[in-house]
Amino acid sequence: MKKLLALALAAVLLLALAACGKAYAPLPNPPLVPGEKYLLDLDYEQALLQFDQAIQIDPKNPRGYLGKADALLHLDRQTDAASALADGAKATGGETRAALSAAQAEVNQSSVDGYVGLSSAYEKLGWREIALALLKRVCEELPEESRLRAALEALMNTQEGATDLEVTTEAAAPQPEKKPKRTTVYSADGQLSYYSTCEYDEKGNDVRAENHFPSGDVYIFTYENHYNANGQLIQAEQHKSDGTIQTFTYLYNADGQLIQQRIVADSGVTSTSTHRYNAQGQKIQTEAEIFSGEGDSVIMLATCEYNPQGQLYRENWENGYMISEYDEEGLRSRTNLYNSDGTFAGYYQYDY
Repeated sequence: MKKLLALALAAVLLLALAACGKAYAPLPNPPLVPGEKYLLDLDYEQALLQFDQAIQIDPKNPRGYLGKADALLHLDRQTDAASALADGAKATGGETRAALSAAQAEVNQSSVDGYVGLSSAYEKLGWREIALALLKRVCEELPEESRLRAALEALMNTQEGATDLEVTTEAAAPQPEKKPKRTTVYSADGQLSYYSTCEYDEKGNDVRAENHFPSGDVYIFTYENHYNANGQLIQAEQHKSDGTIQTFTYLYNADGQLIQQRIVADSGVTSTSTHRYNAQGQKIQTEAEIFSGEGDSVIMLATCEYNPQGQLYRENWENGYMISEYDEEGLRSRTNLYNSDGTFAGYYQYDY
């Protein structure tokens, strides 16, 4: 049940805040620099030489560091690729630094994660065509990697056929879902476990959360959010008061639905959640794979059930289930937690 509670808490605390600082000004249709041409030709040794020269000429241009990391990953030099991105983060600032640091965290996990992280950085900094070219190239090189295919599909569906003006105009419609300002967690016997207070940005994503425990301990979380041109949250960095950081990345389908969420922690623990939807747009299944950082992993599967009003009523996990209650305004007021044998395990109470 501890894993169930952890996943539920992660859902309550979900994310984030728009980053400060100015990104390196992107070109709408950037011409390829020599190093990028060698990447397309799969000549990674020559590409590396070209990117080293590009960095010497313009050390504040993130394309040099991103391209260098790409070449190094293909040369099986994962540690050097991460170091190149770290150098780029030091040389830049603001959103550019955040993008390179996030890519570095992905590179530290594996080469496949690194390619996805590099493409995300390119997109975040405005070079979507380069991101697409990278993913198409590595998908051809590694056709068995489903994470690469999912990233490519999500990127191809984002902004497809739309201009920047169209995206800006159309993205202003939906209002963010109302979220609780306080979530209180109780044990099965009704004793207070802790309570969490949350602050949100204008898009409805967390910017600050505090967990208060009966012992008097308080854990503070702050978030830096990054959005794409459609206003979708694509990355959030969670900074905990003890100095640890977790990075969240998100992928969406053509309908704007979240299809994958990935969490990378300082400790090396990572988790990837994949979501599936029915024809009505309701999430019906979540598959979560959690890696311990020591090579071990656990896969957890959840199915969702809805009440006649279309509200999420029950989530069924392998080691238990959760049943939600709603108030007259249609806001979730309480979530009850049960063990797999049906015994009551505690509940969450929400205040808006």
